[in-house]
Amino acid sequence: MKNDKYDVNDIAKFLTEDPNVFADPNKNEHDENEHEAAGGSGPATAPVKEPKTRPSTPSVNPTPQPKRSPFVTPKEAPDGKPKARQASGQSILKESFKVFTHPRTQEMWEKGHPGVSFTDHEMVKKHGSKLAEQGYNDSNSTLFKTFPELKDLPPDRRRQQLGQLTGRALQKMMSLEQPFKKQLEKIAVRAVAKLYGCPEETLKAFLRQPQPESDEAEENESGDEKVEMTPELQEQVGKRHMMNLLSQGSAIHNMHNGHFEEEVMDAVGRLSPELQQLYSAFGRGASHHYWIYDLNMMLGASLGQAMGVAKVKGDTVQAEAACFPVLLQELVKGLMTLISKHQFGGMDPKVSKEVVRLADTLANEFPQIQIGPKIWKELLSIIPAEHKSKLAHVVMHMASAHPKELHVIMMGLADNMAEGRPSKGTTTEQALAELLERSMREEDSDENEAGYQEDYNDSDEELDDDERHSGDDDEEEGNESWR
Repeated sequence: MKNDKYDVNDIAKFLTEDPNVFADPNKNEHDENEHEAAGGSGPATAPVKEPKTRPSTPSVNPTPQPKRSPFVTPKEAPDGKPKARQASGQSILKESFKVFTHPRTQEMWEKGHPGVSFTDHEMVKKHGSKLAEQGYNDSNSTLFKTFPELKDLPPDRRRQQLGQLTGRALQKMMSLEQPFKKQLEKIAVRAVAKLYGCPEETLKAFLRQPQPESDEAEENESGDEKVEMTPELQEQVGKRHMMNLLSQGSAIHNMHNGHFEEEVMDAVGRLSPELQQLYSAFGRGASHHYWIYDLNMMLGASLGQAMGVAKVKGDTVQAEAACFPVLLQELVKGLMTLISKHQFGGMDPKVSKEVVRLADTLANEFPQIQIGPKIWKELLSIIPAEHKSKLAHVVMHMASAHPKELHVIMMGLADNMAEGRPSKGTTTEQALAELLERSMREEDSDENEAGYQEDYNDSDEELDDDERHSGDDDEEEGNESWR
């Protein structure tokens, strides 16, 4: 499976080790039940430094809509392109962002990149370097939980050792998964469906090597009539960047943690106990290669050896991945992308396609993968307790919010992170709570009005039929540790 296109810039060779060799499988006895806290952005008792002025909520409110399902998206919403085709590769561990990340990665965060429109967003222009360093340190911390023995090795030795560990783990894992593919696909679907409270039929999962996408669709899109750039369109593009950032962040976060959930690991263990250890070795190290690749090389490389891809067609998510941890990642990413399509409700289809064309590029995914997990965890820390079991509805209402209102919340998260203060207890938390409270109230009001009108017009119904309630779709609470 050697791909010569990646043999540059100290990138370790791809999976050329003997697949029958697993390096020291009993060396590390890790705590399989260790979970990362949903709000792992700082201690709860840390002092909170309030901004000088409270972020102002825009006066423009979203148009009230009847109660919706996060998993049934507006007809105006485009399906978009397959999300995040991951390149196969070995992770490389570094401990200092300034010293060890690739120079072009540092330059992208400091100065932007002409091929990465995400770096034009105010969040990146204002806090890009700080967010990148925090994202890198957080990623390192996650990796050290699995490979503590790498901490004291010299850089070259650590790079080589981690490459061997993750490469061999991936080879062995894919081999062991072969007889259990159907069972693992069902486990992945059940886990993600439970986490987001969605119908299992919304998700299609396939453990198989994704095939390269045809360029025909992109060629057809390139011939579409372009929409004139306006301030309103620019706001929607910026909003799409923020929703994509959350999609990528939640996907990586759940790849790191989803397979450590006891229920998932028990199901996997009944198939193969060895897979549990392999998922631990691979799942927490797979995202590190984004920090050390040459950005220009990544943008120009053919991703024919993709590890995973998520496709959203209508109201269905189809995920394909070469191994189980990446399958979890792709399912979450695809479902988040599906829910995010609520941004396009009532929008001119030409405009919505232009938003997707400008924002949903492969180049934008790399920086979003780098800082997204840290921002996602920060968001999780401020979701009101009454909404934590309805995570999909939170994402839906954020996607439906006015771009300025979402901007206030996302910039608030970035400001707090850059200043080193937790967002819990700040006006950013209050702004999110107000958005969710108002959105829920508007939906309930519209639903009650529609129910009253229906009862009034239905004169043949008996009076005691008003015992039928309009449907408080209370979803079963998911397991908090999956968040």
